[in-house]
Amino acid sequence: MLVGRDHELSIVRAATAAVAAGDSRCLIVEGVAGSGKSAMVAAAARTGRAGGLVVAAGEVTLADQVAPLGGLLTALRADIPDIAIDHLMAADPARLNFVERLRDRLAELARQRPVMIALDDVHRAGDLTALALRLLVPSLADSPILWLLTRRSRRGGTGVRELLADLGRAGAETLTLGPLDDDAALTICVGLLGGRPDAALRRAVLRCEGDPALLSGHLSAVREVAAVEVRDGVAALTDAMLPRPFLDAVERQLAALPAETRRLIEAASILPRPCTAYELAAIQGRNVTELLPAVASVLDEEILVEVGAALSFRHELFREAVHERLPGPARVVLHREAATVLKHAPPVTAEELAGHILEGGWSGEELSCRLLDLITADEQEAPHGLITRIFRQLIVRGQYSEARRIVDRTSTLRLDAYRRAGLLMELAEAVTHAGLDIDLNNSIMAARNTGQVTEPTLARLLAAQAHALLQAHNFVAAESAAIEAIEVADRHGERAAHAVAALARAVMASADGELDNAVRHAREAVAALDGVDPNQHPHRPQLWLARTLIAVDRLAEAEEVLDAGNRADRLRPGAWSGPLWQYNRALLRLARGQLTQARAEAEEVVAAARPLTMAHVRPLALLGHLAMLCNDMPAARLHLRHAAELAPDHGCGALELSWRTALLYDSDDQPRAAVAALETMYQVLPERPLFLAEEPQAAAALVRIARRADEPDKAAAAAAVARRLVSRNRPHRAIVAGARHAEALVRGDARMLRSAVEEYSATSRPLARAAAVEDTATAEGARGNPAAAVPLLREAYDEYTAAGAKRDAARVKLMLDRYRSTSGPATPAAPAVPGWADLTESELRVVTLVAEGLTNREVAARLFLSPHTVDSHLRSSFAKLGVCSRVQLTRLAMMHNARHPEKT
Repeated sequence: MLVGRDHELSIVRAATAAVAAGDSRCLIVEGVAGSGKSAMVAAAARTGRAGGLVVAAGEVTLADQVAPLGGLLTALRADIPDIAIDHLMAADPARLNFVERLRDRLAELARQRPVMIALDDVHRAGDLTALALRLLVPSLADSPILWLLTRRSRRGGTGVRELLADLGRAGAETLTLGPLDDDAALTICVGLLGGRPDAALRRAVLRCEGDPALLSGHLSAVREVAAVEVRDGVAALTDAMLPRPFLDAVERQLAALPAETRRLIEAASILPRPCTAYELAAIQGRNVTELLPAVASVLDEEILVEVGAALSFRHELFREAVHERLPGPARVVLHREAATVLKHAPPVTAEELAGHILEGGWSGEELSCRLLDLITADEQEAPHGLITRIFRQLIVRGQYSEARRIVDRTSTLRLDAYRRAGLLMELAEAVTHAGLDIDLNNSIMAARNTGQVTEPTLARLLAAQAHALLQAHNFVAAESAAIEAIEVADRHGERAAHAVAALARAVMASADGELDNAVRHAREAVAALDGVDPNQHPHRPQLWLARTLIAVDRLAEAEEVLDAGNRADRLRPGAWSGPLWQYNRALLRLARGQLTQARAEAEEVVAAARPLTMAHVRPLALLGHLAMLCNDMPAARLHLRHAAELAPDHGCGALELSWRTALLYDSDDQPRAAVAALETMYQVLPERPLFLAEEPQAAAALVRIARRADEPDKAAAAAAVARRLVSRNRPHRAIVAGARHAEALVRGDARMLRSAVEEYSATSRPLARAAAVEDTATAEGARGNPAAAVPLLREAYDEYTAAGAKRDAARVKLMLDRYRSTSGPATPAAPAVPGWADLTESELRVVTLVAEGLTNREVAARLFLSPHTVDSHLRSSFAKLGVCSRVQLTRLAMMHNARHPEKT
């Protein structure tokens, strides 16, 4: 059923009834692409058949230019076989009198039963087809035939225009399919999504401007990607981003166009307003006359329309889709050219130029200078709106240093102190959530020294300063600033300042490893903004609340917080916090051992980035870690290399990058390189133990890596930090398990390892538990107890496999394969070769091959290591076993194999 076309359908029904009664009619249905002309033909055909008419419905294609009447004849042949088209054509092979014979045959058929002939897309008809219809339709005016012809509003050659003019003079009625009204659009929404639209979905529906094809395409894509939820009969949009299937459909539509037309559309997509052909030519660096054929083509396709002397997209939604799908390099080039060539064009506003500058690929001082020049040249008396929008766009793009430079200049740009303090507070919070160290203290002190600081302004500055001092690791002063900010804020109802200051206290508590206090302060920050419309402020303390909930293993509650925040920000495209919800969701998925989902979340963060900045170090590093777990080593190395190229010299992002890089080195049997990568982490861990709370198995990994690299002091220090973390909190099971796991590895205590496994079993962290099970199996094997080791290894293998941790599963599988017998009673353990149990897995592999007579270079080739690494493992093995030659090493290996044949 056609929604919103009741008037047009009533005319079709009336015409059908008239023809059924013996009259003749001709209807011309015109409209832009997607307005529903084809649906009207289908509806008319159903009405005609129901009314007793013989119906032939067809479509005129571009082939009609070389095969006249092809669409009409195909329809008659398929739908009215009695007309015997092939017989008519055979009787007149030269086609000299074919139109007359066809006219006579149609008239004869209509005398027997009324006829409907519906031809879609008549604008494609060639001149010969148009001439034939000019002869047929009027000459059959006395026959009960309903002609229904559709055409695009602007399309058609000379022959088509003459045909329609003749039909109009002969009494044909024209039906114009304009945009649907709002009620019809909302009815379509209900039909497609199964519920009344909420406010956000209603706005999305009305953005389609009544275009049936655009509306149904967009809503169908929304449904396909599950970006809508229906509860109690109300359909709620959960993501305001344009859905990927819709973008794909737009891309396919563009791909079918000539290259010149497509390039013109892409250039126009960067301009959020009507533009002239001169502007489009300047952006593309071409002469305007060269574009005229493409301009005619794009108007003919009805993607762009004329607005006076300018061109504009028929639908803004389509423009956004084209712009979204522009390849990154092409987008940068077009915006950079626009920022340059349109700088002095009268219609261009400062805000539009700012958008081109931001998208133009500049960064650092050059980007800041261009934006500041633009703001300074703006003649508005109060440019705070422009400054704020530019500032927030920089934060969204992760360009925090550039945002700080903008704030530093606002004292000379007529921006009042209160607003300036608000920007500093926004920047401070965003930097904290991103895990970066950006020096903000000088900017804040400069704002405090202006002499215009009221108490509400002071509350904002103190809240920002608490975060700046945090980033400088001056926790005592940060705590003092945060407490004072809360006191001042509460006197003046500055709820945002209270929230940001409480968030700083939550971050401090987390850094100290006091996670229960961190949760309490994070909840206070969230409560301070309770009841305030989130659209009215940019602050998102829920991000830190979710992070601390993950650390204390309250994963279900953390997921609720992340889902709610992510859903809200997806309805506010451009929020700086959007990627952080997904990044934290990826961490949550990793904790749960949901590696596929975690990788998808992290990939989406990176894919949406434009451009990649130091704010994406953590997501890229996490992607590298996840790829490594999935045994996709090329991707792991690529992501970690990109993260290293973007990483600052210090800050949380750099620490997390060093951690995940060390895991890569360790997996490549390079423990010394892993320890070198972790040098800073080993140093700062006692003061910043939060990392061990967020990834409880990290303490054990740090111990394991240090032991493999013969760094026992570092191993003991990591275990000690984990113990202190337990002492500062309630007995959260994941933190307790992580501490016991690390301590057990330092002591070589299999019983404590089993205790760690039990603690992990009470958490929702299968990968951490699997690592503890694997270490327990290794300890049992070292004690000469394969009967205990084998089932543990199988258990670890099953957990790794279920999580998708292919690399870990493969490692455990190799260990299992070393045990030739996995059943039967355990044999008494033979006396161990002194020092053999101290060999690491990497050293054991090297020793085994050396004992078989292989040279260092041959061992390196067999194990895919460097000769230097083999030499390092060999020297370490000599020291642990107390030998000084390869001959002595071979004798000890033979002795060990004789005593433990199950391990050979």
